[in-house]
Amino acid sequence: MKENHTRSMLKSITFRIIATLTTMILVYLATGSLEITLGIGFLDIVSKLFIYYFHERVWDSIKWGTIPYKQDSTLLANGGEKEK
Repeated sequence: MKENHTRSMLKSITFRIIATLTTMILVYLATGSLEITLGIGFLDIVSKLFIYYFHERVWDSIKWGTIPYKQDSTLLANGGEKEK
């Protein structure tokens, strides 16, 4: 099943929030400086948000390890889920 760009971006954002908070906690514990923590946190979230998004898009184009699905009239445009 393929993901649309909006889903990939939302996954990127939520993962980045969790990962950046982890980085910021570690930086604060190591330095004790809120200024350094916030600076590194900002650089971390901005740079890695884009890196992760493109990583997701590349993996979405790789067919290895996926199971193809049959497209028919029961599949919806909202992510390919069948109606219940």
